[in-house]
Amino acid sequence: MMVTLMIRSAALSLGLSALLLCPPTMAQSPSKQASAQAIAKYPELGKVGSPFNVEFMRRVKIRSAEDARFLSDKNWPLKLADEVARVIETYVPKPEIEFKVLLIIKRISDTTHPLFLPMRAEMTEEDVQAARHCFEIQTPDMVHEATHGKVKFIPTLVVSDKPLRCFNPKRLDSAEYLGEELINELATISKPGEYDSVGYYFLHYDTTSGYLAPRAGYGVGGYNGGAGIGMFAISSAGKMNPRDEIFLHEWMHGLDGYYGGLKDVRLPKGALHGGSNYDAHYTTAKAWRLQDTFKGYMDWYKDILNGQVPESEGFSGHGSKAWKNGPMRTEGRRRGPKFPTVDLPISEYPEWVYALMKGDITHAQLTPVETAAIKPGAITSDQKPWRLESWAKSASTTARYTEAEGGTFTLECERGDHASIVQEASVQPLANYVLTAEVKTARVKIEQSGGRQAVLLEAGSSRSSKDLAEAADWTTVVLPFTTKPDQSSTTLRLQMGGPGSLTTGKAQFRKVRLQKVGYPATRLIRTAAQ
Repeated sequence: MMVTLMIRSAALSLGLSALLLCPPTMAQSPSKQASAQAIAKYPELGKVGSPFNVEFMRRVKIRSAEDARFLSDKNWPLKLADEVARVIETYVPKPEIEFKVLLIIKRISDTTHPLFLPMRAEMTEEDVQAARHCFEIQTPDMVHEATHGKVKFIPTLVVSDKPLRCFNPKRLDSAEYLGEELINELATISKPGEYDSVGYYFLHYDTTSGYLAPRAGYGVGGYNGGAGIGMFAISSAGKMNPRDEIFLHEWMHGLDGYYGGLKDVRLPKGALHGGSNYDAHYTTAKAWRLQDTFKGYMDWYKDILNGQVPESEGFSGHGSKAWKNGPMRTEGRRRGPKFPTVDLPISEYPEWVYALMKGDITHAQLTPVETAAIKPGAITSDQKPWRLESWAKSASTTARYTEAEGGTFTLECERGDHASIVQEASVQPLANYVLTAEVKTARVKIEQSGGRQAVLLEAGSSRSSKDLAEAADWTTVVLPFTTKPDQSSTTLRLQMGGPGSLTTGKAQFRKVRLQKVGYPATRLIRTAAQ
């Protein structure tokens, strides 16, 4: 619900202002008495543009976005004015510096990489709105609160329908965005000097298969001296808390990169990641506000932004010494009229790879793993190759193996459980594999409120997106995954339920196989650079 609060001056003879609420779709207007009381109690509230008025308006926007119920109380103007009065003296009327920050939400991913398998995904509208709320409302509020209004974070958000195409081909250990792709897109949106920082928010997994590249990462940030702009990228969170610090944190990496190299600015030991080099209170997570459900590191960010990290010879961090140099976009203007653009190293995958990601392995180039990894056998709590893991010990969960239909594993939960038939399998580092099985379910039901996992396959941190519930006949489930640089084994799971998703019912798994994918080939297929 969008709420706009308008403060209008009444007749001078009255010496008061009227508090009016727009638009008319508002469920409940504030009490005239509460409005009059608020202005009578705090005359500065009735002066448009005063520090009190500005802070009041800022908090109206935040509160209405967080909880519509707040505005259903007819006395909210007086209550909010009391809240502002408790803090207004700590806020300066005008910020020392303003940063303009652009976030590009990459709603669609269609990625390529010399090692990783393709990721094709589309972000839900719920994901987009969660990121929008955190970036546009909560992050500016956190910057304002941490610096007592001395720093203003001005957000701009663009939802892009251009697919994210590249992960950095030089990084074989993580799915890191390619900075050149971000600069290329930025060149179509703005010119140097319009923004201080720009970032991507993107999907880093394949929604059809559940494929997840190793160390997909939550965020990365820094300063691009060649383009004269701070840059960051953040992979989509499953559930983003409204007060998540990720946009604040990655944006601050750009501040470190730019201001840390200027005269009179001394960064803390370890820069943004150096909290452990100081007092323990910097590494103790706590809520920013009493009502927050997210715990973060406000004390650390606050002292860095204000240049108040205590050192034996003074203080380190940014603060006024940094801000007197002006915003980063000033440097961007010196770089020229346009951002430099380059061709991108976009590859094509063989058609069978795309088919494999959709669950069709008919023509896939696969090699069976030459170990005893998938050898069937007895299932007990302490015997290899397979074992039963059960989260709820009182759930009466059972697992067994029979020779029927070429070898079948059965997992049955009478009461809600997160249970798996588990095996440790030997693998090679930096290689692509696929775990496959035919799965059949009966009476499968997620018992836990908010639970999302029923019956599925897991390999390491990758989880099949094909998740079977209720009753389903034999269905082929395909789960591709990529190993890490130093990985020699992985955990395979034939699973029912999951964390926060206790499940009941019966699941059967047959033709369980682990195979190595014949990609990448020795020679990659290249398209024309885009």
